[in-house]
Amino acid sequence: MLKLINISYKIDSKIIIEDINLEFNNGLYALIGLNGAGKTTLINIITTLKSPTKGDIIYNKKSALENPLILRENLGYMSQNIGLIQDFTVFQNIYYFGLLKGCERKTLKINILEILKEFQLEDYKNQKVKNLSGGQKQKIAFIISIINSPKLLILDEPVNNLDYIEREKMYLFLNELSKSCIIIISTHLVDEISQFCDHKVIVSNGLAFIEN
Repeated sequence: MLKLINISYKIDSKIIIEDINLEFNNGLYALIGLNGAGKTTLINIITTLKSPTKGDIIYNKKSALENPLILRENLGYMSQNIGLIQDFTVFQNIYYFGLLKGCERKTLKINILEILKEFQLEDYKNQKVKNLSGGQKQKIAFIISIINSPKLLILDEPVNNLDYIEREKMYLFLNELSKSCIIIISTHLVDEISQFCDHKVIVSNGLAFIEN
């Protein structure tokens, strides 16, 4: 379980988000809001990249602000800026970031091969990332975000470079994964995600609420 308690964030005297109280359990949550509404700030706070001006984040009954590792050890995160190593192959990228996430070497190699097959990328495992399409790079970044089997998964616009069929496959995959994981996906494709998500997190003018 993840709880945000009275979360606020301001820069100088400008309030970005204010007194946000949200509770998340296993499921797929679509994070929706106009540009400038505070979505990115909220994501950065949940992932502990930013500290709130006020409030607390409770993850499994413990404060993630007092001890960020309790959340980070269970976190998968994919930002809009896909930070892949361009001269590494697909396999090398996933293996490298998997080791950084603390994955065991032998199990990691097996898991990489299985998940590449799941996303129809097994034929590209030895190709350098710089030679791949935008959609292929996006799928690799997603694979990296889940390679450590996270219990909390934050995805910022993860389907931008995918066509409709690939997006639908991704949504179905996330829907199945959300049975044992909290997934928060920031997206502007509201109509699409609404068919698959359990809840919507509406962010507006620095405020947020969950709509079932």
